[in-house]
Amino acid sequence: MRHAMTALAAAAIMSLSATALVPDAFAQQEMKVSEQLSTASEQLIALLKGEGKPEDVFAPAFLNAVPPAQFNAMTKQLTSQFGPVLSMKNLASVNETTANIQIEFEKAIGNGVMSVSADAPYLINGLRLTGFDTKEDSFDKVKADFEALQGDAGFTVSKLSGDTIEPIYAHKADTGFAVGSTFKLYVLSELARQVQAGSRKWSDVVTIDRKSFPSGISQNWPGSAPVTLQTLATLMISISDNTATDVLIHELGRDNVGALLTATGHSNPDNTLPFLTTVEAFSLKDKDQKDLLERFVAGSEDEQAAILEEAGGRLTLDNVNLTDLASETPRHIDTVEWFVSPNDTVKLFNYMVKQGDKTALDVMAVNDGLPEGDRKDWKYIGFKGGSEPGVVSLNYLMKDKTGDWYVVAGSWNDTEKAVDTQTLVLLMSRLASLAAE
Repeated sequence: MRHAMTALAAAAIMSLSATALVPDAFAQQEMKVSEQLSTASEQLIALLKGEGKPEDVFAPAFLNAVPPAQFNAMTKQLTSQFGPVLSMKNLASVNETTANIQIEFEKAIGNGVMSVSADAPYLINGLRLTGFDTKEDSFDKVKADFEALQGDAGFTVSKLSGDTIEPIYAHKADTGFAVGSTFKLYVLSELARQVQAGSRKWSDVVTIDRKSFPSGISQNWPGSAPVTLQTLATLMISISDNTATDVLIHELGRDNVGALLTATGHSNPDNTLPFLTTVEAFSLKDKDQKDLLERFVAGSEDEQAAILEEAGGRLTLDNVNLTDLASETPRHIDTVEWFVSPNDTVKLFNYMVKQGDKTALDVMAVNDGLPEGDRKDWKYIGFKGGSEPGVVSLNYLMKDKTGDWYVVAGSWNDTEKAVDTQTLVLLMSRLASLAAE
């Protein structure tokens, strides 16, 4: 249930996306390319072709942020989708140590910025890829890449037109996937519904009276800490805070959130109801709760609700084996989860657009889930993703500059081994770019 986006900090940030190039980024420039940039450019291309080691090309500050193993993994992700690196297509100096770059892959041209140290051996201390101009990309090609993934994966690209949903392209869009923290969108929408009904205000203050396993930060706050519902919602969506989520589910009512899931047209509510809190899901997946898990999985919806009620004292953070849950092996993702199809997400987003709660939409836009290169085509981007071992889900609600709404939603599951978040990020970014066309 960790938040499913990349955030590489410090001196080196490599943002991965698939989008059109910034028009003026590589206009002809008079500045001569310095020896530093020319040398670093050659070393970078050789490295991306599999020649040399990151330690010989990047400065220590970069490697602290992106260790060699991580850089190599990211390079593998890029070449798996865009083919091998061919050349440095364009190197345009900003100054002696900074340049706009274009890296040509077999199937795309990567757009970004590189900075180097002023002194020999001219190590790269900053590298940022902000977009990819894919060569003759298509929905059919993205579908083929989805089909090649291990496990099971599906997506949809749809346009929202009032009460009408217009599918543009889809693959396994009716399959109910485990989606991890994507379920928190239902909690946000139920909060907006209660605000609009007058039973709640975004400014209502509650206390953090329960804790869950991270992701998030509020699990470390004092139990008496006063927070507004809007603060909890922002934490829940923008950084996938699990404790904030569980407090909100308790405040709003588990049954109310479940009722909203059904009301939005979810295709198979029985698979997800009763609506689990994050700490309940973590607890049921704990190997020490095997007896409880077996009863829960075998039970009807009513029986499952009764089990959650009677076993509440066991389903707490104090009883969770955190070391066990930190394993990268998928755990019961086909039985103890929140199951949502890409088309279910489209229906939920359509409900939220018609719901028209500005605060809820603003909360979804705090972390829009797209690198800067992908943002220019959209007037609004709302996002929620979710992941855990074997699960990744990425979902975007977007408004174009003419005011039309679009949804790009996709999920990937594998019950046997972990799935790679960045692979799906690249695929979804390509879909967003195609939708913008």
